[in-house]
Amino acid sequence: MTLQNNGTSHHSYDAVVVGGGIIGKSIAFELARSGLKVVLIYPQQQNSDGASLASGAMLGAYGEITADQETLEERLELEFRIKAQKIYPDWLSSVREASGQDIFTTQGTFIIGNNAGDRDRANLKRMKAQLETYNEPHEWVDPDDVPGLDANNSCPAYQALFIPGEGSVDSHNLLSALEVAIAQHPKGEVLDDKVVKIDFGETEGTWNIQTENHGCISTPNVVVCAGAKVPEVIGETLFSKLKLPAVLFGKGTSCILADAPHFPHTLRTPNRSFACGLHVVPRSEGRLYVGATNSLSLTAQMSLGVQPQDLLYILGDGASQFNTALRNTRIEEMRYGLRPIPADGIPLVGKTAFPGLFVATGTYRNGMLMAPLVAQVVTAELLGKQLPTENVFSPMIERRRNDNPFQRLLDVGARDLMATVREPGGFLPYNRTRELESYLRLLFEMAVIDNSAHETLREKARQMMRDVPLDEVFLSIYYEFIKTAVPSSVPQVNPQFTNGKTDSVAKSVANAKG
Repeated sequence: MTLQNNGTSHHSYDAVVVGGGIIGKSIAFELARSGLKVVLIYPQQQNSDGASLASGAMLGAYGEITADQETLEERLELEFRIKAQKIYPDWLSSVREASGQDIFTTQGTFIIGNNAGDRDRANLKRMKAQLETYNEPHEWVDPDDVPGLDANNSCPAYQALFIPGEGSVDSHNLLSALEVAIAQHPKGEVLDDKVVKIDFGETEGTWNIQTENHGCISTPNVVVCAGAKVPEVIGETLFSKLKLPAVLFGKGTSCILADAPHFPHTLRTPNRSFACGLHVVPRSEGRLYVGATNSLSLTAQMSLGVQPQDLLYILGDGASQFNTALRNTRIEEMRYGLRPIPADGIPLVGKTAFPGLFVATGTYRNGMLMAPLVAQVVTAELLGKQLPTENVFSPMIERRRNDNPFQRLLDVGARDLMATVREPGGFLPYNRTRELESYLRLLFEMAVIDNSAHETLREKARQMMRDVPLDEVFLSIYYEFIKTAVPSSVPQVNPQFTNGKTDSVAKSVANAKG
């Protein structure tokens, strides 16, 4: 049932779930099915920036793979996604049956490689290797045979990898069906309200959940899964005692289009530019989802709203790389959501250091896929039962990210920053992209790493500017920096400087002045 605003207190729940996204609703559904009396609490009118509603809901365990994923944590998350993908069909059937609602889905995903993605070929190669490792059906397909693909001639596809086991689900359909299933379950209730405080209860082993309009709810178990707002909901003081990483906001923007060309399957590129790449995902009633962007923020306020630059990217590049007819469609809806990103990149799922307090957040772009298995893990921990799989995201385990991540961040970050700067639709001649990437990497390295080589380079640049105080010297400094970063990339046509002394260009300047 759905509770009404009556200003009373409720004390007879086995568990309270805070958060109305896919993770919160999946956990509340699983707890109710397990026989616990549970109430799901979230403010429905304030949920417009939730990641779940704005999600493309691609169920892609393998489509998220990149060539850079080499750590143990990344392998463990991949295996978790694969397990979640395998239980998804049966779980989805149970939601349909419990709610009596239809949930639109598609089956099969094409991963498209084209010349807009510098790393597409490497990422596709890594995907194929992992598909073979885990014996997942797949095949290369001629891009001309991909249904719906009709890209601009400037962006031809050179590869297409089809994964029949990866599809999509309409996130609005699924979220609605889950809420109905919870409300109709004899053990489940839904409360439209905002949690303003979580604190230790007066009785040992209980928690007090203070709501804005329904008083205080007492419970032995509280599961906080309010996405990137988990630290805010738990409260700064209590969250700091848990010694968990900060949870950041990753804004994703998307559109729902009407009168769009027909795509029977999901089409996407590999991950690019700090984001999940472009994708088009079929929706019910002939509509089409187009997404998505990604921008990292420290607060929700920094990320609010849909920005024109986001639309320019997803619609302009979407039309160029997938189907030029997208330019003639009608924008039915614009969406944005704030994805939860833990500062160490590892999801937070399960019991905390305080008995009865559980968290489930940080699934970033994969919450829609991972939700059923996350719900089973949290429910098993809460009930003290055997877990369906090892909880590799437990807040109780040591966070194992590299304590000195500079090298990988500089390498991957500079590359993806350069790709972002070129969007939308940006191409540079010759090897300029690689040159600028090397330049950016060196500048970041000089900013965060202190060593004698950097000081020598800075002094060399200062000497060059003193010897040749002309605007044109900046090009020489630029090439000097590139030569330092990647020696093979610098063309031997620019003025050269050695040991602080200028070459013939400086001499010519001196002669002209003399």
